[in-house]
Amino acid sequence: MQSLWNAVGDLAGRRSMSQISIDPTAVIRRSHNDVDKYQKLCKGLSPWDDLQTLSEMLMAAVYSRAAYAYTGRRGLFDSVTQGAMVFSVHRAAFDFAEHVDDASNEAAFLDMMCLAPEDLVCAQWRSLGPLQPAFAVARDHSLQWIVVSVRGTLSLKDILTDCAVNSVPFLEGTAHEGFVKTSQKLLEEIEDVLRKEMAAHKDYRLVFCGHSMGGAVSAMCVAMLRDKAAKDADLYGPWASQCCAYGIGTPAVLSRNICERLAQSHAAFVAVNAQDWSPRASVSSVSELLDNLVELSLARTVIRMATGSEPQPRRPEPAQLEQLPPGVVLQIAPGQVLASEMASADMKEAKAEEVQPEPEVKDKAGNDLAAKEDVDLEMSQSDATEDLENLEKPDQPPVRIMMLVMLSMFQGYASMVGPLQSAYKHRLGISTDGTAAAHAFTQAAVGVHYGKLIARLGHNVIFACLSPWARVVIAMGFMFVGITIPTILVFSLGWDWVGSVFIAYILSGLGLGIFEVTFLSVITPLGRATKAWAIVGAPAGFATINILGLTASSFGLEMVYIYWYILACLPVGLFLFYSFAPRGNTELKTANFGSSLLQARRWMPGMIPFFAAQFLSHFAMENWPAIFYMFHPPMVPLFNPKSDQHLMKWGQFFAITYIFIFLGDSISRRIAIYLSTPSLRRRLVFLGLAMSCIALGLYLESLAIAIIIPLAIFLVFWGNGTIYGLTAHHVDKHVPSEHNLASYSFWCFVGDLGAVLGGILVDSNRAGGVEESGSDTGSFPALTALRRLFAGPGEPAASAKLPSYPDKACGVLSAELRVICSESVVFL
Repeated sequence: MQSLWNAVGDLAGRRSMSQISIDPTAVIRRSHNDVDKYQKLCKGLSPWDDLQTLSEMLMAAVYSRAAYAYTGRRGLFDSVTQGAMVFSVHRAAFDFAEHVDDASNEAAFLDMMCLAPEDLVCAQWRSLGPLQPAFAVARDHSLQWIVVSVRGTLSLKDILTDCAVNSVPFLEGTAHEGFVKTSQKLLEEIEDVLRKEMAAHKDYRLVFCGHSMGGAVSAMCVAMLRDKAAKDADLYGPWASQCCAYGIGTPAVLSRNICERLAQSHAAFVAVNAQDWSPRASVSSVSELLDNLVELSLARTVIRMATGSEPQPRRPEPAQLEQLPPGVVLQIAPGQVLASEMASADMKEAKAEEVQPEPEVKDKAGNDLAAKEDVDLEMSQSDATEDLENLEKPDQPPVRIMMLVMLSMFQGYASMVGPLQSAYKHRLGISTDGTAAAHAFTQAAVGVHYGKLIARLGHNVIFACLSPWARVVIAMGFMFVGITIPTILVFSLGWDWVGSVFIAYILSGLGLGIFEVTFLSVITPLGRATKAWAIVGAPAGFATINILGLTASSFGLEMVYIYWYILACLPVGLFLFYSFAPRGNTELKTANFGSSLLQARRWMPGMIPFFAAQFLSHFAMENWPAIFYMFHPPMVPLFNPKSDQHLMKWGQFFAITYIFIFLGDSISRRIAIYLSTPSLRRRLVFLGLAMSCIALGLYLESLAIAIIIPLAIFLVFWGNGTIYGLTAHHVDKHVPSEHNLASYSFWCFVGDLGAVLGGILVDSNRAGGVEESGSDTGSFPALTALRRLFAGPGEPAASAKLPSYPDKACGVLSAELRVICSESVVFL
């Protein structure tokens, strides 16, 4: 259920949600097309420039919050979801919220609405049972309203009312059984009170309002009162025939014919968030969800989200199950100016036809404008400008070819880890670990991370005069030269100089460091769908080289041919980028890097959680290759590292592992970029889940049990892909467009710090004895290194080979961190 606070905030024009049209809960949105059709009718009935309607909706929203009384005043529950969580996890807190004394509830209600005690006609502050909600009836002399404010779901009794979802006859249609009986009981209890109040205040209007369940019950009460007034005008009079209802986040509980009648007579208004699933979920949607689960279509839905394919047409739903939100639906797209295109066009036409007004007309118009500013229905100018810059073109088709550009670059990156790095090492004649040559090779291989580290921020200084589009071209050139060295000089001409590793890897690292941040910025104007495809190119590049490379090598294919393939793909990728990537007038407007640093307060604080997640992600990914030193060819024991039973070929085992890497990284990226992350809290939750996946994966790897290694790797890379997709979406939606490049640069820079630290620990760990032992039987190398590092010299070593390790690890880490810090000072 959409948060009450978010609904009120959206009506006031504050940005509490992002512009996302796709939500993982879309599987239950069976009524999506019906709501869209109904929305067109509502737009025609109540344009957004109706200030009177919006002002009344805003006041009704405040009354809806006041119905929660002390709980709403203290802000203990932002939404029904949180309320349910508190009920199930912290029962004491729930009991406290539901069992506040009447005096405190009454004081909170009067305080929120600025009413005198005598203006509270009657109230029931807690649900007395199922079908008996909390409510309050009050007089508002400033608005000239007699208000009936019905509380939404807050107690277990309310939840039971929500669960009575059978469709029953209601007036000339059907409706939610629980809410029908609730509204009937409520009217029976307060109808005489309302008749007396309206007789005493004939100029006042009767207004029902509520949030969630309260909004639905309010609309049904209005429908019943108007129906009774039409049948017996003498008994009820105009007060019943002209009453109206305002709902906030009202669920779909009434059949279409009743909803249309309420909308056409302007008897009910509903404010819903564009991303809220509750106004779209009804009996029919839940019914089809159950059918889908039986047919296992949930798996197909995940695959469709991952592949971007269009959903298949569904069977038509039974008319008797169709339910919609009651009344005129004011659908809010959070973060955008609230006026619709139709209303804006109407206003422009009115201004064009407007004749010079009289002075009193000017005054009236001025007063209207002042009222609109008081209601604050639109965002500030700076916020509106920022969001308009971030908006994507509607229905922009994805340019899937951009995935091949990223694939060509990350194939080059894949050549620097795994099988091709091992082949490079053996081609140089370095086959024994623990030697000085092996140590030199490993340190030279870390050059790719040094290159990335330098390029992440350095490109903003060295290539400041060049556009991001030109920097991508330069980056691909660096990668081409870096791959040329092992392909031609080492494998073809027979060079055996270890220094070639450092030159090749640092050039490739420079290219990769420049490419990743600038490429994402350049393709931003192509839309989120294009970016969702492009970022899959990274895991696809690794999968192409590592999975196919391992498979091909098992059939006797020499590694040099894979190097030639990578080299040939880079010009193809450059040609595709040159042909399809936007530039010139379509290129992203980018601020000077120094200017972005001076304005860091605008974008840096929101990126800090993503920096931490990226550091952990790259640290974990850089440590997983240490598995190669856990299990040695030709066979891998699946259950016990010391056993000679249940063995699997080394190449097959790691081919399967790379498949899990590809699945975890690629699927999670596509899902994460489409996740609904409207608030900072939700983004932190998703980031926390991603980091939890990484931590769990590292722990499972530390057990050194081969059979669970693919699952552990899948979790690590699922977390990495989720962090990547969430960050790409966050930068697009919540970082001003001119600072996109700087935010990507810092984000990648922090990730490379984690990668460098991970690479150092792997090498230091091997120096500490893991490799010589043949298999680390109980701990993952990086975790082992960290444990030993922080244990200090005063604690006993884990084995006889490690007494001197802490001093050596401290020395290696200190030296590397000094280099990193000195380089960072130079570049900053």
